[in-house]
Amino acid sequence: MQVDVEGMELEVLQGVGAAAWPRVRQVAAEVHDAGGRVAAVEALLHGAGFPHVALAQGAAPCTVMVAAWR
Repeated sequence: MQVDVEGMELEVLQGVGAAAWPRVRQVAAEVHDAGGRVAAVEALLHGAGFPHVALAQGAAPCTVMVAAWR
């Protein structure tokens, strides 16, 4: 699953139903780093069963690339 929705990444991921998460093998998201959003996305992904979450500086100064996989 790839998510790039200009500041609404957390809300999109929160909207994924519990029944859908097991079908998702990988997540790539460009997260705008404001108000603890990166930490919230990371916690959500771990809670959804992704043991591996990697963070890297995004292309823009205020973004973080998040990759998660099972």
